Amino acid sequence: MLLSCAVENFRSFLDEQELSLVANSRQSNLLSHLVEIPAHEQKVLPLAAIYGANGAGKSNFVRALRWMKAMVLRSTANEARVKGCQPFLFARPERATRVSLRFLSDGFVFDYGFSAFPARIDSEWLDVISPTGRELVLYERRTTPENASEIEYGDELGPLSQRLQAMRTLGPRSTELFLSRIIRDIPSEELPKQLVSAMAWFKALEIISADSNSTPLFDRLTQDIEYRSYVEGLLRRADTGVSQLAPRVVSHHIENLGALNRRRAEKKEPGARFIAGGLRLVKVSDELAEERSLRTLHTSGEGSDAELDFSEESDGTQRLAHLAAAAFAAGREPSVLVVDELDRSLHAVLVKTFVGEFLSRANGKRNQLIFTTHETHVLDQDLLRRDEVWFAQKSANGATELFSLDDFPVRNDLRLDRSYLSGRFGAVPPTFGPA
Repeated sequence: MLLSCAVENFRSFLDEQELSLVANSRQSNLLSHLVEIPAHEQKVLPLAAIYGANGAGKSNFVRALRWMKAMVLRSTANEARVKGCQPFLFARPERATRVSLRFLSDGFVFDYGFSAFPARIDSEWLDVISPTGRELVLYERRTTPENASEIEYGDELGPLSQRLQAMRTLGPRSTELFLSRIIRDIPSEELPKQLVSAMAWFKALEIISADSNSTPLFDRLTQDIEYRSYVEGLLRRADTGVSQLAPRVVSHHIENLGALNRRRAEKKEPGARFIAGGLRLVKVSDELAEERSLRTLHTSGEGSDAELDFSEESDGTQRLAHLAAAAFAAGREPSVLVVDELDRSLHAVLVKTFVGEFLSRANGKRNQLIFTTHETHVLDQDLLRRDEVWFAQKSANGATELFSLDDFPVRNDLRLDRSYLSGRFGAVPPTFGPA
């Protein structure tokens, strides 16, 4: 679970802005939303909804999380610069971009973050938080003016393997994260459990931008029958017209693909995806490639079925099918899903219904949904707590400010949607007057 996220000097962020999912203990409504942290007194919320005008920085907040995940999971050892590092352009003098998270994984509460310039990682740290709130250092990394990395391990890591001890001397390149280097070069069985647990959290984090989809839907539908049944049921309840999802697999011998496409296939390792002659293929061996497609079945009033390609479905149907992963996972393993523009292509009633579906399945479990939206139907105190509603707003210097509805005195019977649209909480666009 994510406890908090802080972003400073990234794209539209200047002053450090923090999104907290730790519950306000003084709030007494919707107590069923609260999730306990093992051995800690604080409780965590399952949801954060972020509102704001166009250009307020909501999407950049999601981009900051996506960038952080990409930096942790990918190897950048051969990169000359820190890929994707985009400091706030209006900040003078130049300042480092800084992102940090506090999260729960395998019973540990971690605090992880790094600061970076486009030319180097400036600092990096990983701490574990004790039940008393003490920050116990697992490792700290600093980059010298000569671009050399200095690593210090904390006692909390316990006995170290020879490779991990050697890594302190070798260190990462100035453009890559130490956590990424550790996981890439050292087998997990030789690593302290804390490091493996921290990396596992980033691998499980799923982020869906406004114009992208979740983890390949096809793979999930073919590998998990229970998941497919849930998605089909959700699409039927939403009255999309889809009665069934039908994954299709057609095998092609690579030698029959044609000269150009055969050369493309030969360059790919088994398991790699590629496009050949308009077909989306997956290479499964040196001789064979599979064309994998998703079809949808529609049952007419006369009982006959019509079959469509999934890409021919409406944008809203496609979006809902991909988002179904969030609600499904909420009933199973712990997960965190971040969605930019949850309401994109979805009807207002369906957005509210989906949020309710997620909260119902996540009840008491360690699952979270963090989303940006303009859809005010969700601003309902019977659905969300005040500390689950956040606003993004531009300051006078063009930076983004994040603040919570919990900062305002609000009656329990107040119509939040009307109050927000009237400008009571800020974070709304100006009213256009005559040209």
